[in-house]
Amino acid sequence: MLGRSWSSDDILSQLGRVVIVTGPPSGLGEGTARVPAHKDALIVDPFIAVS
Repeated sequence: MLGRSWSSDDILSQLGRVVIVTGPPSGLGEGTARVPAHKDALIVDPFIAVS
């Protein structure tokens, strides 16, 4: 990979994987959650209560 920049295209499908990201609705968490979400991962925010 010398001489080549890394990009989100280098990430394989994340289908069936769970990614825990704090604060995905805004800020740094949003950017962190965006790529795995576009690669079919389930994004979980542990601070959002589910009833």
